[in-house]
Amino acid sequence: MQTIRIQLRESTQETVELRYWLPQKNHYESRRLKLAEIANFLKQGERDYYKLLPNLPGIGKQLFFWLDGDGRWLSRGIAIGYIYSNKGDVEKAIALYNQSLEIKERIGDVQGKAATLNNLGYIYSNKGEVDEAMSTTGYAYALYNKSLEISERIGDVQTKAATLQCLGYLRQQRGSG
Repeated sequence: MQTIRIQLRESTQETVELRYWLPQKNHYESRRLKLAEIANFLKQGERDYYKLLPNLPGIGKQLFFWLDGDGRWLSRGIAIGYIYSNKGDVEKAIALYNQSLEIKERIGDVQGKAATLNNLGYIYSNKGEVDEAMSTTGYAYALYNKSLEISERIGDVQTKAATLQCLGYLRQQRGSG
């Protein structure tokens, strides 16, 4: 099981900085949260938790999405497929990302689908099949373009920027800059 360390640090009188670290990384990622948002979320959590039959998985999912934020920074940081990819188990990473893609399609998480397609494109482009990945008919290229199309359609600027960066890198490596 993946372990993640999370810390809140006071930033201003109105905000805190939420930081997280993964065990294999020396640096942290962070984002700012407004204290008023935290207070509202705590009130809602207390209200939902003390019901006769609380929906604990739903409360946990809601908490995760709130922490994850619009930028989905936490999702990207703990993506299991990415970890397997970094460990060299590319086939396991691809299988996990494909499972994630199926789930995101089933639950209608369009933004998550775009990000997962981007991550799959990254895995394929770094798989070692350089010529195929850099080809405009290659699978990595197709995944990036599908991610780009979805992120543009839903206005997900962060995933669009990451995907454009990956496409730019592929084009640069191909020499068609």
